[in-house]
Amino acid sequence: MERRIFDYWEQLPFGEYPVKYAYTTRPFTEEYIASLEYLSEIEKVGLSFIKKIGLRNEAYTIKETFRLFQSFIRQGKKFYVAAETLDYHSSPLLYYYSFLNFAKAYLALQNSASVKGKVFHGLKDKKDDNNNFDDQCCLVNNGIFKLLYKEITGDKITNNTSLNIKTLFGYIPDIYLEYQKVGYGDRHFLPGKVMLCSEPMHGNSWPFLAISKETFFNNYPDYFKPFLDYFQKTPLDEISAFKVFNIAPSVYADFEFYQSKKKYDKIGNLRIYDKNKINNDLMKVLGKYSNQVSIKGGFDFHVFKPLKLNNRYFHFNDTLACYVIMYYLGSLVRYKPYFLESLLNSEHAWIIERFTKASSMLFLRDISKLISGEIYIFYH
Repeated sequence: MERRIFDYWEQLPFGEYPVKYAYTTRPFTEEYIASLEYLSEIEKVGLSFIKKIGLRNEAYTIKETFRLFQSFIRQGKKFYVAAETLDYHSSPLLYYYSFLNFAKAYLALQNSASVKGKVFHGLKDKKDDNNNFDDQCCLVNNGIFKLLYKEITGDKITNNTSLNIKTLFGYIPDIYLEYQKVGYGDRHFLPGKVMLCSEPMHGNSWPFLAISKETFFNNYPDYFKPFLDYFQKTPLDEISAFKVFNIAPSVYADFEFYQSKKKYDKIGNLRIYDKNKINNDLMKVLGKYSNQVSIKGGFDFHVFKPLKLNNRYFHFNDTLACYVIMYYLGSLVRYKPYFLESLLNSEHAWIIERFTKASSMLFLRDISKLISGEIYIFYH
């Protein structure tokens, strides 16, 4: 295909969630928790919010759902605040309990009955005497993780699916540097940007993507078929890449560019409705593969590699990976502290420390997004 030249471009709102920016002098964790407490502690606001999103299980009233939601947010906050006072030798246990309660709060809004009463974790340690970190896994079973997985991906994950901990570290952008440095292998995500571009003289428009060049689309053609049917790889010169995507010449070679095969009207004629329709088209081909970025930075989304298990492909992302790894580390704190300490005296210590500190914020950002239906991006 011929090299593209654009005379007009603009940011295209992409993703399921609207973004709100806010300046703060407070720690970001405090702000994210406060955004959740706005829904959980002001009863009038919480009841209105639950009424707006609707009840999937009408056996529970809006008020009963609110009380359940409120209790989980309160527990999640207490465990989170307590975890922040500990070092990474002990904090994963409390961070996991925080994740567990925030996940329950989210699930309570989807279906109160699913989390009322005793509910299992949805994960269990793979029982063996092998202390080789490369082989450490968690197994999926009935419970919170399985419910969370279905709500996030829209798909089911089967019982006894084995999730390798070392592999899951590769799904977390916040620790990509550490993952690379310790030599765990290739990352399992690609950062991307999206713009809406027009050809010269404001002719047709196309959604245009810049995605990190370590691409795996062609390695999984069946899995990424909707993406490959909608987009085609398209050359974009270095100057245009800088103008349109703000990609510096020094990193230009690290990116590939994709243009939609479908043409849209010129940008000047597009209404908000039309742009929302383009976003909906993008969500159909990127939604299950990607996670909308919830921090202030240069990227709009991450595309994630499928998790291939037992000849099946499973959708996976950073939110789910954080949950599973924190469960695993928390279980070591409870039941195998001697093994955890041996890891913390090994080459794995750095990534475990960085994961514990970075993923706590990542999960809080993402669960806030899932619960509120909005992305809050705070900056100092």
